[in-house]
Amino acid sequence: MKKNLAEIDGISVVTPCYNEEEGMALLFSRLNSLEQMLICEEIEYEIILVDDGSVDRTRELAEQALVDHEHYQLVCHERNQGIGAALRTGFRTASKHIVVTVDADTNYDVRDVPLLLEYFNSGADLVTGSIFAPGAEWNYPAHRFVLSRSLVELYRRALKGKGDNIYTFTCGFRAYEREKLLECLPEADDFVATAEILIRFLLKGFSVVEYPCFNYDRKYGVSKLRTLSTIKSHLEFMKKVYLGQVG
Repeated sequence: MKKNLAEIDGISVVTPCYNEEEGMALLFSRLNSLEQMLICEEIEYEIILVDDGSVDRTRELAEQALVDHEHYQLVCHERNQGIGAALRTGFRTASKHIVVTVDADTNYDVRDVPLLLEYFNSGADLVTGSIFAPGAEWNYPAHRFVLSRSLVELYRRALKGKGDNIYTFTCGFRAYEREKLLECLPEADDFVATAEILIRFLLKGFSVVEYPCFNYDRKYGVSKLRTLSTIKSHLEFMKKVYLGQVG
């Protein structure tokens, strides 16, 4: 059963940012729309921006946004540490019962958070967006599609049956029950962190639900993902999972 938004006690929206200057105006516009939705539903909220050592105007633009938005918080890394590190910082800063993550690149529309939350029922500890789940649509370049589908199959094998119902391990658009999340913080600093969190949830026996969604083309900036190094990191982590070295 889907959860009515009125039953949500409060949410923390965590958005890691790294050199996203060109897209910040669009991000803030969408965050403002989300704020209005949450206000109408009388849901307590906070929006946590984590600047991961940006060298453009990302931090400056985020600081300007704080002036007009009392529910915004900005946490800064003085040097770039990676998205996994940025997520850990955001998670430890979050104070609400449900923690939502959405990337600053606007590939996933933060205005869809209410749809994501509808899947956060009393039996779910993590709801993850999934472009490969039944009813979803994928909008990846062909090489990213092949990489993503291959990772799914390899992670399922590494988990030895515990992830057979999961279609996407790496989506950054998610909602977590905060107390469970704090038990599953990632060790990885890079993009493997999103898969690591989900896998830690599965290995602990927590409930994972997928929300069929759509990913949009990046409108501004460039992807920070480095394909070869990310593949190498995933394979190294898979080996640990298969050998039972991840709990």
